[in-house]
Amino acid sequence: MDIYSTSYMTGVVRAYQLKMKNYFLDTFFPAQINHTTDKVIFDTIENTHRIARFVHPDAKARVTEDLGYATQEVKPAYIKELRVHTPDRNIQRLAGEPITGNMTPEQRSKINMNLSIRDAMDMIQLRKEHMAFQACLDAKAYIVGEGLNYEIDFGRNSALTFDLEASESWADTSVDLHKSLTNLGRKFFKHAKVSPTHVLMNSKTFAYIVENETVEKKLDMRRGDNSEISVAATKTQFGIWKAGRLGQFELYVYENEYQDPDTGDTSEFMPDDTVLFLSSSMGGVRHYGMIHDFGAKLAAREYYPDSWPEKNPSRMLFQIQSSPLMVPYRPNCSMKVRVVPAAPKTEEAEVESEATEEDDQ
Repeated sequence: MDIYSTSYMTGVVRAYQLKMKNYFLDTFFPAQINHTTDKVIFDTIENTHRIARFVHPDAKARVTEDLGYATQEVKPAYIKELRVHTPDRNIQRLAGEPITGNMTPEQRSKINMNLSIRDAMDMIQLRKEHMAFQACLDAKAYIVGEGLNYEIDFGRNSALTFDLEASESWADTSVDLHKSLTNLGRKFFKHAKVSPTHVLMNSKTFAYIVENETVEKKLDMRRGDNSEISVAATKTQFGIWKAGRLGQFELYVYENEYQDPDTGDTSEFMPDDTVLFLSSSMGGVRHYGMIHDFGAKLAAREYYPDSWPEKNPSRMLFQIQSSPLMVPYRPNCSMKVRVVPAAPKTEEAEVESEATEEDDQ
């Protein structure tokens, strides 16, 4: 089979896709819907704990309204990963190949093509994982790129994004963290109507728990029960590992990062001093909009790989297109808390900030 054919590239993408795993996508966005339109329609549902009425057996039943939902129609993101395959790449030996070379140019061409496809898929998959993470962290999608700059708000209750009071700061080693987590769990339950199944933070924020005096006291007094927290991390997967348990809360440390394709700058997924409460009842769905390419026959699909030749100079171009949007159908099943509030600006700092702004102007 011609390695530049769409069917060959589709086979490589499908085989590689089966092996790829990402924590947020797999845990909170397991379902998938492909669309034949360039817009995605989805419904967000608010959980309730309505209780049934008592009624006399001879009385008429009262009509109970069905649960409502909010419908949104939005345009998903669009991705095009383009690669150039030139003849000279197949003359040079591959990484790991003996210095004298033991492959034909045709063999190297096939390997180079597969490596390029996998690299493009890795980049697309990391973008999707980042979108899933943002949907959990802020209940939003930020679509910023060439010719694009818009935000999709999935409608999480504003009470589920907040800062703790300065008197409750986790940086204070005397603050009762078990009590703090319990209160936060209650607030989560009030809006989500389910208990959090995951409590995530980065290693800097987790250090507040390890160094906290009240946690140490609980360890000494109740070693072996559910108040015990294990500091020993389990095997790292997807940039996340289970760090332990405090009370009824499963604690996870998340240390993933991404590199900006334009600037090369590296950024962390999880902000410092931030704790993310999540429930696996979020009902996350991976939506994929229409591929804007006649070669894809305007079909509903997750990816569309394609290639075409250029003759002068001779080279093959290939790209993978996708139009993803990660949607939490129950956005109130996530809560973002800043546990170390930002220090208030002093008068001197405010004067300096104003002076800097004037200089910039």
